[in-house]
Amino acid sequence: MFKRNRRPVRRSYRFERLELRTMLASDVVWNNVNWDALAGSEVPLKDADAFYSIDDRFVGLNVSTSKLVIGLDQSSVDLPAFLSGDFGLGGRARVYQTTQELTPELLKSIEQIPGVAYTAPVYIAASTGTELTLLDEFIVNLKAGVSAQEFFSSLPEVASYRPLEGTTDQFVGRFASSTGRKALDRANLLQDSQQVEWVEPNFYQNWQRFYTPNDPRFGNLWHLNNTGQSGGLVDADVDMPEAWDINRGGSPTTVIAVIDDGVQSTHPDLNIWTNPGEIAGDGQDNDGNGWIDDIHGWNFVFNTNQSEPLGTDAHGTAVAGVAAARADNNLGVAGAAYNSQVISIKMFDGNSVASTANIAAALRYAAGINAAGNGLWNAGDLVNNSWGGGAASTTINNALIAGTTIGRNGIGATYLFATGNNSSGTVGQPAAQAANIPGVIAVGATTNQGVRSSYSQFGSPLDLVAPSNGGTLAIDTTDRTGASGYASGDYTGTGATGFGGTSSATPLASGIAALALAQADVVGVTIRPTELRAMMRTNTDLIGGATYDIVTGKNIEYGYGRINAATMLSGIGNPEISVVSTTREFGSGSTLNMGSVLSGQFVETNLRIRNQGTSVLDISSIDVPGPFSVVNFTTASLGLGETTVIRVRFSPTVPGSYAEDLIINSNDADESAYRIRLTGFSTAARLSGSVFEDFNNSATFETFERGVGGGAFVYLDANTNGFFDAGEQQTPVNATGYYAFPTLADGTYSVRVELPGWMLTTANDFYTVTLADPNDFSLGNDFGFAKNNRYYSFVFEDLNGDGIFNGSDLPLPNFVVNAGKANYSMNVPAPIPDFSTMISTIDVPANGPVINDLDVFLNLTHTWDSDLIISLIAPDNSSVLLSFRNGGSGMDYTDTIFDDSAPTPIFFGNAPFTGRFSPEEPLSLFNGIPSVGTWQLQIEDAADLDSGTLLNWSLDINST
Repeated sequence: MFKRNRRPVRRSYRFERLELRTMLASDVVWNNVNWDALAGSEVPLKDADAFYSIDDRFVGLNVSTSKLVIGLDQSSVDLPAFLSGDFGLGGRARVYQTTQELTPELLKSIEQIPGVAYTAPVYIAASTGTELTLLDEFIVNLKAGVSAQEFFSSLPEVASYRPLEGTTDQFVGRFASSTGRKALDRANLLQDSQQVEWVEPNFYQNWQRFYTPNDPRFGNLWHLNNTGQSGGLVDADVDMPEAWDINRGGSPTTVIAVIDDGVQSTHPDLNIWTNPGEIAGDGQDNDGNGWIDDIHGWNFVFNTNQSEPLGTDAHGTAVAGVAAARADNNLGVAGAAYNSQVISIKMFDGNSVASTANIAAALRYAAGINAAGNGLWNAGDLVNNSWGGGAASTTINNALIAGTTIGRNGIGATYLFATGNNSSGTVGQPAAQAANIPGVIAVGATTNQGVRSSYSQFGSPLDLVAPSNGGTLAIDTTDRTGASGYASGDYTGTGATGFGGTSSATPLASGIAALALAQADVVGVTIRPTELRAMMRTNTDLIGGATYDIVTGKNIEYGYGRINAATMLSGIGNPEISVVSTTREFGSGSTLNMGSVLSGQFVETNLRIRNQGTSVLDISSIDVPGPFSVVNFTTASLGLGETTVIRVRFSPTVPGSYAEDLIINSNDADESAYRIRLTGFSTAARLSGSVFEDFNNSATFETFERGVGGGAFVYLDANTNGFFDAGEQQTPVNATGYYAFPTLADGTYSVRVELPGWMLTTANDFYTVTLADPNDFSLGNDFGFAKNNRYYSFVFEDLNGDGIFNGSDLPLPNFVVNAGKANYSMNVPAPIPDFSTMISTIDVPANGPVINDLDVFLNLTHTWDSDLIISLIAPDNSSVLLSFRNGGSGMDYTDTIFDDSAPTPIFFGNAPFTGRFSPEEPLSLFNGIPSVGTWQLQIEDAADLDSGTLLNWSLDINST
C-alpha cells in the first residue's frame, strides 16, 4: 500500500513588515466571526490569507473577492440582484457570486436580510486556483489505539462527530460555533494533537465535470472503429471490433462504478446495476453495507438513495454509455464493455456538490468498503471518475489507497480519472495521484485525427490517452431520454451536442479495462490494480508523431500512448511480444531502415521489447546476419508490463545495399519467431580506417576497444619521408576514431598517422594503398595505439601452456585491467525550481572512453525529496531513470552514488541517500556506447511548494 513518508519536516518562519508586501484579504478586519482569524493563529506562508495542511506541507489559501458562502434558515429568501447562485453545499448553504466589492459593510448588510443565517468566505488555493469553502466540519484520522469517544469528549469546541463511512479510524467532527475561517483555524490547531495522524478541513470544492461539447449510431462510433469518418484518420481508434472478436462485451459480473451526477436507470440502452442484496423500499439495510435501500447506487451529496440524475444532470448518463452502453439489441450505440453493469453514484446533484468527506465515502463505497470501514461487499471492479480539478486532499488520497488495496473484495479496485480540460501541462487532482498510488490511472484525450486534443491536460502523472472530441467529430453516446439531456433525443450525436472532453476518454478506458477483467475471469487470471495499470501502459499505440522515451516508454503529452483494446485482450493468459522504437511499433514482418553509412562506420538504433501479456515472456535468442548485429542482448524473462531495450547496429565493411531478417525468438505462441526486416545502404570513401586504443596489444580493432580521436590526424605522405610536411593532404579523426579521404585520384598513397603522446602497436606505421580504378576503394587501414602513461594488462587462456599469448590462445576481455578510470564532473551549482524541470550538462571530450561501467555521483539540496524525478541522458539521447520520487518528506541527496552493483536499490534507501544505491533502471544500458559528447542530468520537481539546488555531479567511467 502506498503511504507517504510522514517524518516531520522542519519549517522556518519569518516575520515581515506588512507595508513591504501586497495587502491581503486577511489584512482586512471583517468584524465577523466567520471571516476573521482566530485569536493567536498565524499563517506560516507569505502572501496567503489562510492555510491548511496536507502530508506535512502547507497549502496557501486566499479569500475570493467575488464569491461568498451564504447560509439560509428558510427556503425562500429575497436576495439582492448583485448576488447570483453558483453552487450548493450539500443542502446546507450555497456559494454566491457578487458583482459588488466584498467589504465588512456589505457582509453586514447581507446578514441583516431576513432568512440569511450567516456568511462565510470562499477560498482559492494559491497553487491550483481551486475554489474551496468550509462550513463547520473537519476530518480527523486518529492514531492507532486512540478512542474516538475520549478524543472528542476532550474537545469542548466540538458539538458532534460521526465516523467517515468506509473507515474505522477516520471521523468527521462538527464545531459548535465555528464556521468559515474560525473552523479552518481550529482544524489547523488540532494538527498539534499527539492523538491524531492528520486533520483536514471538510471542504466543499467546485469540482468540474470534464466535458467539452464540440462538433456534428455503430457507424457513428469512430472512437471504437475509425474508418475515416468526416475526415478522421483511419485506425485512430482503440481497435474495439478486434477486441470483441476475443471477448464480446465482457460480463455483467464485471461492474463499473460511475461517480458523477447520476446515471438514468430507465435508459433503454444501459445496464444499470441493481443491488442483489437489497429489497427495494423496505427501509432496511438488507446487505449490511451501511446504506439503506441503495438499489442502484447512492447520493453522496444529500446522503440518500436517490441516485437518478435530476434537473440538468446529464453528464453521468453520457459517461456510462461510453463505457457500457448495451449492444446487439438493435438500439442506439454500444459501449466498450457492453455487458457490464453500471453503479450510479452521485457526487453532483444539480448545482450542489459533495464535501471532501462525502467524496471520500463515495470512493470507498464504489470499491465495496462498507460504511463502518470494517468489512467488504460486492460493488465496483472499476471506478470511473470523469471529474477533477480540485486541490489535493489527504482524505481523498486515503480513500483511493484503501480502495486500490482492499476494495473489490480484497483484490483492489482500479480508479480511472480524467486529467482535465484546461489545456495545461499539469494533470489535475485527483488524477495526479496516478504518480503516487499504483491503482490510480490518469487518462487524457485524443481526436479522431490521432493527436492529443488541445484541451487535454498532460504531465508526468499521465498514464495513457483515449479517443474523444477535439477534432472533426465528438462522441455519440447515451443521453438523458427526451429533452432532459444534451440533445433532444436519447443520444448525444457526434456534432454540436456530442459528448467529449477527458470525461469521455476516461470511461472508454474504463470500459476497456472492464473488458480485460472479464476476459481474465474467463481464462482464470486474477489482475490486481497495479497489474492492470501495467497492462494498460504497455498495450498502447505510439501516436501523434511524438517521441516516446526508449527506456520508460513515456511521452509527456501522450503518456504511454493510446490504449489498444485488441492487444490488451490478446495478452490475457499469454505472453505477448511487442517491439517499438521511440516513435512507432514494428509488427512482425515490418521493415526497419537503418539508413546510409560509410563502409567501416556503423549506425545504431534502440528498440524496446514489451510484454503485453499476463504470462512471462521469455526471449531466448535474437538472430541476425551481418552486417547487422544486436550489441547488448542477453536472454530475458519479462513479467507483466515489463520491458527491455536492445541496440541494433548496422556496420557494413563494403559498399552496397543490405537487407536481412532480425528474428526475436520467444515463447509467444503466435509470434515465436518475431521477424523485422533490416535494410541499409553503404557507400565507401576511397580510403578510410580507424585509430584506436589497443587495450590488449593485438593490433586489431576489437569491439571492447575504443577509437581515439582528439589530437590525431591522418595524412598522405606524398614524399614518403615519414613526416608530415606542409602541403600534404590530411584528414581529421572523429570522436569514434574513424577517418576517411572521400575522394582521391587514382594512384598509390602512403598513409600515416600523427598522435602525440601515444605509442603505435600495429606492425605497420604506414599503409601503402594503390587505387588503380575509379571504382577502387581501400578500407580497414587501422592504426592501434597505447597511451604512453597507461599500464595495460589482460588475462588470456594459455591453451598451449607456453606462457605466451600466441597461436590459438584466447584473450578474455572481461578480465582486461585498466590502469585508471575516467571522471568528468560539473561543480557549478544550479537551482532546482519548484514544480519545474532543470538540466545540467557535462561535456565529455573526444578522447572519452567507451563505457563498460558507469557510476553517477550526486549532491543536491531539496526540502522534499519525493518531489524529485532524476534521469541521466546520454549524448545519443538514450536515458536511464536514476530515482523516481523517493525519500518521502526527507531532504537532500548527499554524497549519493548510483552504482548498478550496489546491494540497496534507491527506492529502499532513506534521505539523504548517502552511499551507494542501485538506480531505478540499470546504468548498464549505456555499456558499449562512446562517452564522447554532452551528458545531461535531468531533475524534475513534480510537485509544488518545495525547491532546491543541484550542488555538483559527476560521471565515473570504467572502460573495461
